[in-house]
Amino acid sequence: MLNVELPSRSDAVEDTMNAALSDWSSSSPGYNLPTQQERDTTIREVKSNCSCFIKFGLAVLLTGLLIFIIVDLLTNRYIEKGISNFLEWVEQNPGIGFVAFIGVYYVCTRE
Repeated sequence: MLNVELPSRSDAVEDTMNAALSDWSSSSPGYNLPTQQERDTTIREVKSNCSCFIKFGLAVLLTGLLIFIIVDLLTNRYIEKGISNFLEWVEQNPGIGFVAFIGVYYVCTRE
């Protein structure tokens, strides 16, 4: 398998902050630049804010999904019908159904 290392989100934030600070220093001579410690503190604050928004978004998404599942179980049972229809289709189409079942299994169990 091809291993490609992509820059992490935190590296991108740090690169952006450093680029902005270096642009600011070149266009504003005579001003005191932030120290490396101040830069690190600012970068940590930005990373902390990003992770809070991501966690909040995931919490909202999972809560909405849970509410949908509960309401569906109490009313129309679309999820149950969808699973039953999929399994019937797999039985009727054993060749491509096998591949589809493996794909669904992979999506549901990957980490």
